[in-house]
Amino acid sequence: MYKEKLNRNAYTYTPAWNHPFRLYTDVSATIIGACLAQNDEKGMEQPISFYSKKLTKCQMNWSTIEREAYAVLSALKKFDCWIFGSQIQVVSDHNPLSFLTKGLPHGAKLAR
Repeated sequence: MYKEKLNRNAYTYTPAWNHPFRLYTDVSATIIGACLAQNDEKGMEQPISFYSKKLTKCQMNWSTIEREAYAVLSALKKFDCWIFGSQIQVVSDHNPLSFLTKGLPHGAKLAR
């Protein structure tokens, strides 16, 4: 899904501050990646910016949910200047992340 979106457009768009943002994140064993996107006036989703970062050796040892949560947090920090005060939807292919918002017990690292 993400690869198709990345291959579709080779350029980015200027954000429309009155439209909500969508943040796509994904991780592998060694890197995290994100795409900040937004629908244009025609309702077509367009990329605003891309972000990737290599994980440290310590981060590579984290569990999948910890790496996925880190990808979201890291991308939110990276795109803060664009998304601050705006409505944003976070999209991840890792379903267990949704349980972090439901108040279920989880480790201290994820709680932070």
